[in-house]
Amino acid sequence: MKRSKYEHFTLPFRFFAPSVFILLGSLLAGIFAYHKTSELVESEAMKNNLAVLNQTRSILDRRFSEIEMIAHQLANDTKVVSFQHVREPYSGTNPYKLLLTEKALLDYRLTNHFLIDYFLVFKKSDMVISPSKVYGLRQFYEMQFNYENMTAEEWSASILNGYHYRTYIPAQRAVYEKKQYSVVSYVQSFGNRSLYGGAVVVMIDNDQIQALLRELDIRQGGFAYIADQEGRIISYVSSDPEFVPEPMVAQGAAPHAELIMNGQKMLVTQTTSSFNGWTFVSAQPLQVVLQKVNYLKQLTWVIFITALIVGLLIAGFFAYRHSRPWQRLLGALALPQPLDQDAPLPKNPMDVIQHSVMRLIHNNELLQERLEKQLPMLKNAFFDRLLKGQFHARRDIEVTMSHLGIQWNHRFSVVAILHVNTYAGDYSEDVLMELDIKKLAIHELIQKAYSRSIFTQDMDVNKIALLMNIDAETADACKAKLRSQLLDLHHQLTSNFHIRAWMVIGGEVEDIVDISRSYEEASLAANYGGWNEDCPVIFQHELSMQLETYYFPTDVETRLLNLVKSGNQSETKKLLEHIEEKNEERQLSYAMKKMLVHELSAALLKCCDMLGMEKGGLAAELELSIKMMEQMQPPEEALENLSAAFCQVTQKIDCRKKSHNDELKDEMLKYIVDNYMRSELSLSMLSTVFQTSEAYISYFFKEQTGENFSEYVEKVRMSKAKSLLTDSELSINEIANWVGYYSLNTFSRAFKRANGMSATQYRRSMQP
Repeated sequence: MKRSKYEHFTLPFRFFAPSVFILLGSLLAGIFAYHKTSELVESEAMKNNLAVLNQTRSILDRRFSEIEMIAHQLANDTKVVSFQHVREPYSGTNPYKLLLTEKALLDYRLTNHFLIDYFLVFKKSDMVISPSKVYGLRQFYEMQFNYENMTAEEWSASILNGYHYRTYIPAQRAVYEKKQYSVVSYVQSFGNRSLYGGAVVVMIDNDQIQALLRELDIRQGGFAYIADQEGRIISYVSSDPEFVPEPMVAQGAAPHAELIMNGQKMLVTQTTSSFNGWTFVSAQPLQVVLQKVNYLKQLTWVIFITALIVGLLIAGFFAYRHSRPWQRLLGALALPQPLDQDAPLPKNPMDVIQHSVMRLIHNNELLQERLEKQLPMLKNAFFDRLLKGQFHARRDIEVTMSHLGIQWNHRFSVVAILHVNTYAGDYSEDVLMELDIKKLAIHELIQKAYSRSIFTQDMDVNKIALLMNIDAETADACKAKLRSQLLDLHHQLTSNFHIRAWMVIGGEVEDIVDISRSYEEASLAANYGGWNEDCPVIFQHELSMQLETYYFPTDVETRLLNLVKSGNQSETKKLLEHIEEKNEERQLSYAMKKMLVHELSAALLKCCDMLGMEKGGLAAELELSIKMMEQMQPPEEALENLSAAFCQVTQKIDCRKKSHNDELKDEMLKYIVDNYMRSELSLSMLSTVFQTSEAYISYFFKEQTGENFSEYVEKVRMSKAKSLLTDSELSINEIANWVGYYSLNTFSRAFKRANGMSATQYRRSMQP
């Protein structure tokens, strides 16, 4: 046939077209991924801004809460409350009160770097008191602290003319102790609204607040600020030092908004504090937020277009290159040619490929014929390995079955031993021939009637192993189906072939890897007999009463493992003695004793693996369990060694538990001694620290110390309280707070209950 001139272009186009579709599909998928990525990046940028803003708000809430708590404590201090009524601070005993008030003030700067300092302004006496400083009001403002552009009278009026409750003064430049600061002031009046005696003034370091706000991205025109509920800006930061922001987002607005400011679009993020109702606002130019998105957009388009052009060129080149030899090869394969193996190979490469393909097809057909002839032998070899347990992975079995065409899809796998009845006496040539004929008939019958569920394997001159795959929901249903199927097989053998046979069935297994166990059970039961013509099909467990088996049931093994794991030496020894007595009563054979040794060795290995002690902790017992399986020593001696090994493992576990308990007890006692002054110390705190339940902590503490947790904590606190009552001049109220009691009444009741007298009486009794 004359070839068309367009045929040269058809095959290259077929190679080229799929590549084009793949490239276009990849391009569309990339565009879709780009849009989704852009949306995700924009959303993540907004979420990150809000997360940083919320983190800043959370930190500042905690800081402001600490400052308000300090101010509240100072405003309610007894010495401060007492001194606010003093008009003449330098007359009578008032200088002593002034000194006591100054000494009572703590320097919170040591523990809180957020504040610069604090001072108390007294209205009636015109005094200012701070830790280690006492000044008159004007003297303090002129020498220690003053705002830029504010006189002493204006400052005094702003502090004292009116009652202040949680009042914050926005950030201002101020001089304190001859140093320049940016100060946010917190003012809290003490006394009631109608009769207040002064105010606590806390100077907050605005640089600390601005440092937190600068964690936000304020590049290229961005800014951030904090505004109170009245709209006053408490503190702010900006990329432009000359720019002062104004409140622009109302409370309760959405977390994100886009606003036009100074001709550019700004992404505004805000959050409101639940602590004081302040609004935290961050504003960024939208182009800065979407900078990564825009870069990603440009990069994606460049990559997509470049990849498309390069991909099309490469696809066209390879389509043309690959189509040429295929054109020749397809043309060669389309021509029927006789196979002449003796003919010399052609010199043309395409002719070589053509000749090789034809030879390969021919050889493959020959190989298929040979495999079909060898298939029975391959199946016999496979079943022989399977019954001997030489496969260790289910995957290997499944692959081999797939190659051999064996279908094994049901849940249960079982092996039965079919025993063909023979004449008494030695096997003669005629008897062996007769047995071969009978077994051949059995194989043919099973192959014909049960080819999908029963596979046969010759095991002995008069024994055949039946490998069965049973479709059943439960083990009982499997047994019923097995009995019915094998009774039907027995009936056909008897009625059609006059073959007398008996069958014993091993235990069913759900994993085909374990089918060797079913075969071993069936073989062991077959060696003991125990059936007759009235009972031609029997399960191996139905013969268990006739076998002299050893005593080591599953529940006893489980109990032994649990006792060893718990470190109970006495009960472990009793159970081992019980196992020994039970097996002595059965008068086991040598083989059964060896099997018992193997079972106990396996149990010892389970113990060592289950307990998971440190490396080398059970090395001797592991080595012993392996030796007991391998060495041919007397079973009695092996059983004694295994019993001793179980006891040794139990003793090691017991010692390890005691050591762990002592260590845990010491850690708990140390934790209590280090934290008794914390009023929240409780079983719940201890359970959180040591990562266990409160019930176990309570039980463990009582067991190890002989005391309840609360009694022990009270004893530690009382011991420290008595020491402070004897050796210090602290008031009883201060001692109560120091040793971890919420109130003086609670401490007093506990002290009297523990010592039989009040704290005041105890202090007097200890004085010389």
